[in-house]
Amino acid sequence: MARRCQEAVELALKGALREAGVEVPKIHDVSDALRSNLHRLPSHLTAEIDALVSASRRLREESELAFYGDEESGTDAEALFSRADADDALRTARPVVELCARRPQNPQ
Repeated sequence: MARRCQEAVELALKGALREAGVEVPKIHDVSDALRSNLHRLPSHLTAEIDALVSASRRLREESELAFYGDEESGTDAEALFSRADADDALRTARPVVELCARRPQNPQ
């Protein structure tokens, strides 16, 4: 679930950047691109920039663990995440995707 939530957030944020005319970086966490192009984003996204950046960073980190597990300890991915973790990832991703899908009232 963490991987899927990260993918949804990544694609939603990259779509928002593209829509703002920004060249999208070929990385999973686009938080730096969001911050450096804040002036190009619609106001409904700039108002929530801290939440968007936090979600992008956190879910990217969790996605790596969900994909590879913890290589240092040898713990596989399934053992690292609980149902509560999955629910939390979904609670983080859903508002980001919904916000990015929203059309601005007054396009810039």
